[in-house]
Amino acid sequence: MSSDNQQLIKELAQAMEDTTFETFIHQSTLKLIKIPTDELRDSLDPEEFNSTYGPVVDEYEKNELDYIDVPFPDSAENYKLMKSFVNTITDTSIKSRLAIILGEAKPFKNFKHAIESKNDLNDNWISFKSSYYIQKAERFLNDEIG
Repeated sequence: MSSDNQQLIKELAQAMEDTTFETFIHQSTLKLIKIPTDELRDSLDPEEFNSTYGPVVDEYEKNELDYIDVPFPDSAENYKLMKSFVNTITDTSIKSRLAIILGEAKPFKNFKHAIESKNDLNDNWISFKSSYYIQKAERFLNDEIG
């Protein structure tokens, strides 16, 4: 795989994970464009939004049919990802605690808090998540672009 493809897959994986932007990939150039979601857009100053993202929005709107929407995960997919990660943990006390957290109220917030409090665990989670999104990006490119 060329370094350009590896870089594209890495950028695509990061875009898939970032739910603050809608990301689109141009079908022939493979250029990614990112547009803030409505939630992020509402938090930005309109002038700042227009100067920073106006040209990107214009490009997308003019050539919308040339772009493919890059999906980002919904909460069900993120939940499955957390469960899959928990299944990789060998320390039974940590594994049990995280499994309990996933069954309780506010599993996303509590999971994040629990793993961030343990550096090695947090590093492993980041690596696990990164690998997942790299594979997802590769599948997306193969399925959508060919």
